[in-house]
Amino acid sequence: AAQAGDFDVIDLSAVCRANMSIFHNTNWLMWQFKSFDKWVVPGARVMELLDREPKISRTKGIDAGAVRGDIELRDVKFAYAEAEEEGDERPDVIKGMNLKIKAGEFVGLVGPSGGGKSTVMALLQRFYDPSEGAILLDGKPLTSYSPAFVARTVGVVSQEPVVFDATIEANIRYGNSDAPFADVVNAAKMANLHDDIRKKVDEYQTQASVLSGGQKQRL
Repeated sequence: AAQAGDFDVIDLSAVCRANMSIFHNTNWLMWQFKSFDKWVVPGARVMELLDREPKISRTKGIDAGAVRGDIELRDVKFAYAEAEEEGDERPDVIKGMNLKIKAGEFVGLVGPSGGGKSTVMALLQRFYDPSEGAILLDGKPLTSYSPAFVARTVGVVSQEPVVFDATIEANIRYGNSDAPFADVVNAAKMANLHDDIRKKVDEYQTQASVLSGGQKQRL
């Protein structure tokens, strides 16, 4: 029938099905291309972030073991790099700050929202380094200590505590995974949390998420 220039019903049906298949597949490809284009820019940004070379080496620096805990901020100035990159005209978050805190002292930072209180805490944990000036721990620049040591030494309890989806023991060990269990128990006792943990069926193997808000803060 095809050689004679005529199509029977079966041939016509096959051609229609082929056309419909091509049409649907073409639409699917176009949709995929649109979806791909939507993720190109975010994907490129993620890759750019992953390819960044860290400015701070986690291995270099002093590992002092134990410290007294004397803290000093000396003429500290700080501005967020993100604001500078985006051309933001905001002033420095911290400018010329001087503060001395002796080990064991309780000090309150009071100021308006955006005044730099949280930024000071971030600097003490070395999430950022000051633009100018220095932060001293026991008389030595905080930048001279290894980041791993700072992470083990500096602890922060926020207003809204966040715990990891893991056991109480694993949460206490965070930052020093090689700590012996005796140190874990001692840390819990120092935070007045040991007795509460002992009341749990699984004790230190209890999931931290079941703790109360106050217990999470102490954790």
